[in-house]
Amino acid sequence: MKYFFYNSFVNILNQDEFLESIKKSLIKPTYATTFFYLNSFSFYLANKDNEFYNSLDGADYINADGYSIVFILRRRYGIDIKKVGITYFFKDKLVHYFLANRTKLYFLGAEESVLGKAIGKCRENYPDLNIIGFRDGYFDVIIETDSIIQNINKSNPDVLIVGMGMPRAEIWINKNKTKIRAKCIISAGGFFDFLAEERRIAPSYFYNSGMEWIFRLIQEPKRLSLRYLKANFYFIFKSVKLMFSKAKK
Repeated sequence: MKYFFYNSFVNILNQDEFLESIKKSLIKPTYATTFFYLNSFSFYLANKDNEFYNSLDGADYINADGYSIVFILRRRYGIDIKKVGITYFFKDKLVHYFLANRTKLYFLGAEESVLGKAIGKCRENYPDLNIIGFRDGYFDVIIETDSIIQNINKSNPDVLIVGMGMPRAEIWINKNKTKIRAKCIISAGGFFDFLAEERRIAPSYFYNSGMEWIFRLIQEPKRLSLRYLKANFYFIFKSVKLMFSKAKK
């Protein structure tokens, strides 16, 4: 079931649902199932960038990757929804499923050196993880996309994990998903940076309190301050507007 907030939706409510959706896409593949995420920044972009909106709207599954989304959907629908961050989800549940099933993975994204570190950490912590291919995310999407897709298809992965930043990753996936022979494609934001330990993962008490953004802002003030300022204020404005319009009816 899709739970809407304006023109955006969520249809994965927790880690267990996320895992079950991935299992289903791997067991009975009919096409490359896409997994995106919604937070205040992606909500903001969906209302400012039509190409990104079309990409988000075309996703098969979207999880809440921001406490603001969790909060507003709980209030609006009365549902038991939890935040699902891909880095936590990967370590908590996903990697164990991949290991148990020898799932073939292809990593696409991050700088070459960061991606190399991420793969090194994976091989150190999960030596049996079946990474069959990888490519950094710094490429010319017009000139190099076809050759990258050829390489992905030659590797024949079950899962393609794309961490090229938002909205670049989602737009690229949406444009090319019909050409990619993977069973599921996951947009993973800065996943490889965290995997490489280039950025620190927030402690669990930050993650579950709605204050994770502060932890991230302290680490990357220049990159994230303007993003959070615009996105969070826009989200608050739209939330108040929605609640006010309901109160008037």
